[in-house]
Amino acid sequence: MSYSASAGLLALSVSLGCALVACTSQDTPTEQTDANTRPLATDSRSPSNTVTRQPTFETALCFLNKSTSSTSGLKLNTARTGALGGTYTGRIHNEKTGYFAGFRTSLSNGIRGARNEVRFDAVTEVDGDIQKTTQRWSFSLQAAELIGEVGADGAPLNRRITLQRSNCGDMETALGYTVP
Repeated sequence: MSYSASAGLLALSVSLGCALVACTSQDTPTEQTDANTRPLATDSRSPSNTVTRQPTFETALCFLNKSTSSTSGLKLNTARTGALGGTYTGRIHNEKTGYFAGFRTSLSNGIRGARNEVRFDAVTEVDGDIQKTTQRWSFSLQAAELIGEVGADGAPLNRRITLQRSNCGDMETALGYTVP
């Protein structure tokens, strides 16, 4: 690994570590006009009642799971402001039964909890079906694990998924597409 790649990974590790252990920053998001900035909601508590903007994500950590029946990847995005979001995506493939399905979960509004856990609002699209859930993920520099999920009706869903740390380029190569 080159010195610049090591330095970049170290900076990313520090950023993730800070984000996961609730480090705070006095930085405030600046309004940007690039394509990565989207309006979120109007905050009625603010004096000017202006539209709040989502910060542009600056760093990413990627995780990959490959098995005989599925390939999935998670890209965790962190912003300088501490905002967390990401995409969990993949495909299920059972060659014997001829079953194949693709899925994409958008993770937003990440809230840090204890022990490097983050709770996300999750919207999953599976073959045209949209599902809204709340997901709890646990992160380390080696792995990401889905440790809890609750459906829109409040019922717990019994899924546990573990993905290993991966280079983002290798993850995208394994999936066969770019992950936002």
